[in-house]
Amino acid sequence: MKNILSIILIGMVAIGLSSCATNKPLALNSININKSMQVEPLDELIKQFSKTNNSLIPKSQFNKELSPSNIAELAVILNPNLKIDRYDLNLAEVNLEQSKLLPNPQISFSISKPISGTLTNPYIEYGISPSFDIGSIIQRNTKVKIAQLEFESKKLQLKWDEWQTYEYAKLLALNFIILSNKLDLYKEIEHLDQEKYDHIYKAYKEGLIDQSVILNVQSQLQQSELEVQANEKLLNDSKSAIYKLLGLPYNYTLPINTRLKFKPLQNFKEEAQLLNNVKNRLDLIALKLAYESNEEKLRLLSFSAFMPISVSFPFVRDTSNVHTIGFGVSISFPIFNQNQGPIKYAQISGKKIYYEYINRIKDAQTDINKAMFNVKNINQTYAAINRYFKELQSKEAVYKEVFKSGNIGLLPYYNYKINLLNQRLILFELQQNLYNNLIALEVSSGENLNIID
Repeated sequence: MKNILSIILIGMVAIGLSSCATNKPLALNSININKSMQVEPLDELIKQFSKTNNSLIPKSQFNKELSPSNIAELAVILNPNLKIDRYDLNLAEVNLEQSKLLPNPQISFSISKPISGTLTNPYIEYGISPSFDIGSIIQRNTKVKIAQLEFESKKLQLKWDEWQTYEYAKLLALNFIILSNKLDLYKEIEHLDQEKYDHIYKAYKEGLIDQSVILNVQSQLQQSELEVQANEKLLNDSKSAIYKLLGLPYNYTLPINTRLKFKPLQNFKEEAQLLNNVKNRLDLIALKLAYESNEEKLRLLSFSAFMPISVSFPFVRDTSNVHTIGFGVSISFPIFNQNQGPIKYAQISGKKIYYEYINRIKDAQTDINKAMFNVKNINQTYAAINRYFKELQSKEAVYKEVFKSGNIGLLPYYNYKINLLNQRLILFELQQNLYNNLIALEVSSGENLNIID
């Protein structure tokens, strides 16, 4: 018997040692932190994106200067929050694999020696009792199903988060490009105001105009300077937002193409089509799976409170060479603990997921209706302003010739040129608002509308 016990103990130690995984934790020191914060060259980052697998995100052509779509694609692989989400998905996958495993069988050893009574035959008794949790076999399929649903839900949610990050990065890039163009216009207006002021100041010194005119022109110049400074700050804030979303240091060189070609929308989808597509959003499908997983978990909790059953097969012998073998069953009676807490928690979680699903649909419908109205309104306004701008633009050569011939004054000529630039600024503002609302439509409907090249 002692030999058998020794063999069992040695076997258990060997199995335990073989299953122990070595872990090499990453030291939180300055060397590892600085190494983790280093960013690979742009070419390497582009190669990484080519390996991503998300049907929502189209792959575009990368050029020397990055388009809004390129910036958005880089955000999918670089965003720090998405990197953390991918680790969460890995944990869900590990949980799925763990759910497929059955619990280990148990074996217990006992020894007893008589210490009182009539000790005519003081035999020592030895016992070995293997046991196994039967309830784990009954519950295995349900546990695997729960883990599978949770894994699929997290996988879809990750794809949705990638899509949201892609859309947000695209919006930031578009805003950055428009702000860059607007800043160029504000600087051009400032330059014209400076020229106008220099001419007026010279005329003022020569006594040709009164002080009220020079003060008015000076005020306009100061306003132009303030507009340039304000837009420089907006542009810098926009750049910082892009770099933060991509997890890039501020001194990283990210060549962004600021030449944006505005294209009118053609074959734009109807509002009803976008509303119908909401139910196909990946985040809503992920919520459905999470809801199903919670329902399975609730059934398992209710069932497991009544099924902690294990069986054992005790084998006993003593020094008188008497051998016995038996059968044992261990059942837990749910008198005090019936999983009340976990069951209540699962019930509340189910209601929370249900109402979150409903609220997301409501919010999506509201957002689509609002954005669609804004798109139509902006398009109408843009068409009207663009007609007026083209009329002004067509007269540019005439104004220039009339000014050279002396048939128009200095102030009207400069005011005309500045007004022309202001109309371009208004068009840029409308483009920016239009892109914001179009991306809001994409985010709410979960569909790519191909609003940019």
